[in-house]
Amino acid sequence: MILIVGEGADNLVASLVAAGFAPAAERFAEGVHYDTNRTLEPGPAGPYVFPDDVRGHVVAARAEGLVRTDPAYLERAILVFDDWRRSVDLRAWLAELAATLEDASLRRYPLWLLDRADPDPSAFSRWLGVDVPCAWSRAPATDATLPGEAERVLDEFLATLRARAPLEPDQMAALDKVFAMLP
Repeated sequence: MILIVGEGADNLVASLVAAGFAPAAERFAEGVHYDTNRTLEPGPAGPYVFPDDVRGHVVAARAEGLVRTDPAYLERAILVFDDWRRSVDLRAWLAELAATLEDASLRRYPLWLLDRADPDPSAFSRWLGVDVPCAWSRAPATDATLPGEAERVLDEFLATLRARAPLEPDQMAALDKVFAMLP
């Protein structure tokens, strides 16, 4: 199963399904774990699904759903992100990015970082193995302002993500400080 996290995840799932890539596994928007996949009998959670049953399926999930997903079900993940200035809830934006990046680094599954500002569909399509149109509308930029140091830290964080470079410990410490000051 391919879990897609972030703002615009639903649009990407729809694009993948329309391109004939895979069916959507909407039942697992909260991840695949005991509470969402626990019975052989049809019921509120649906019948038990084995990893091979959902291989190649896609689902839009929240970061918590990705973190809770049993690794046997997780083929790869895609983190869709946009500039922090387009986020309605900056604290939720930063928390979702941090949780996804931390989980991918701990469990070492393939993670693609898809920038809504410049999705680079050719590289993404090669990684995924199917031609995927990455077209969606972007939220308008908000008038959010932060103290100069916080803006610099978030802009450097985005630059690191866009470069697919590793986050350094001092960057993580600076992000923690920014997160602590957010309302």
